Amino acid sequence: MITPEQLVESVVGRNLCMAYVQEAGNADEDSAADEFRRFLFDVSLIEGESDQGRFSFGWDESGNPLNGDELVKAVESSLVDRGVDLANLPGAVARRLDEFDLEAMPTGAEGKALLRAALTRAVDELHLWGQPLAAEQRIVASAPVRAALVRVAAHILASEGAAGWNRPHDSARQMVVAFPVEEAPAPKRKWWQKKAEPSAIELHAHQRDAEAIAQILAADAAENTEAEARDSEYRRKHPGREYSGVWWSFPTFTLASSTPPTELGTPKILHFQEDSFGDEQASSWHVNPHSLNIYEVAAVKDWAELCARYPRTVTSQNWYTWSENTGRMGEWVIPAWELMARDYDGIHLTTSAYLEMTGAAVPVPGLGAPGQWASTLAGWSPDITYYFAPIGVDEDSRQEWHRDEDGQWQPGAGR
Repeated sequence: MITPEQLVESVVGRNLCMAYVQEAGNADEDSAADEFRRFLFDVSLIEGESDQGRFSFGWDESGNPLNGDELVKAVESSLVDRGVDLANLPGAVARRLDEFDLEAMPTGAEGKALLRAALTRAVDELHLWGQPLAAEQRIVASAPVRAALVRVAAHILASEGAAGWNRPHDSARQMVVAFPVEEAPAPKRKWWQKKAEPSAIELHAHQRDAEAIAQILAADAAENTEAEARDSEYRRKHPGREYSGVWWSFPTFTLASSTPPTELGTPKILHFQEDSFGDEQASSWHVNPHSLNIYEVAAVKDWAELCARYPRTVTSQNWYTWSENTGRMGEWVIPAWELMARDYDGIHLTTSAYLEMTGAAVPVPGLGAPGQWASTLAGWSPDITYYFAPIGVDEDSRQEWHRDEDGQWQPGAGR
């Protein structure tokens, strides 16, 4: 299981801790959590004063609109009146966290709901595209705030909601999800033309056969080889020029994937989708229990060993984005899924491993010189399984889902 110290060293782990203390008073404007939210907003505004493209607005005590320098000066004055040292904003945030009463946090079903909401926010707001850290993220990543968050992390990890975060793949508890895709209308058939049957590639991911999966993996490998050669040439011609391309490290989008349900019965992927697209509708099916050989990624060593065993070079494609996110300059590698598929039927990532490694540089020993190669997790979701072999679903278990007015997933097709 991930330790509190490891959790706060992770960008998504820190986001989780900060979301946890802020979500606690989401419905109460007079709560300590709401006061902390407003304080963090003010501090982040001052920290981000020099950020390029910053835009801010607000109101004074009389309700008159303020913007730009006027607002900055008003917020600075307010913070000074509250005893904040403007030269040490991270220290001010750390002190507020130290004062936060964690023993007053809810437990039981309410506590699980709070942690679920915090994890949802932390995962959804994670953007690993290589852009500079925002002001709030810079403050949260500072040494004083990280030290203060260890106490919050320990509280989270000891809670009931975190009990299953290191649970391995359980074939009896898996659900696949399909999101609706707007498709262009098919061309009208002539009367003599036969109706074309959809190929396996065009079906839902969980309906694909072994041949179709092999084609997907082979095409993905070929595309990677082509992209790496193309981007390598680009780097040679334009050394040091910044650009962003592929930034994720999970198996291709077109493979089947599944997650277990939450306590609410909703598939976890509906709640915990990294940098989600904001889908409003979804369909789910229960996966039939199976005896597939699933590789477990429960710790750093599991991912590192996988990358070393089936290396796929992605340095030229990802050097800028991943270096910007992790601060590491060097060679990058991910697993070659088409090679891994010869030995395994799928790969499962525990929630603990997701929280520990996402957005972090993971050293990959055994390749080249010591420290030459590393990898990272990007674009994954907590507790997700990707399949390299066909899986069956219970067609009668199909369930429609929709978001309600509060953004919560509910059963039924909705409007």
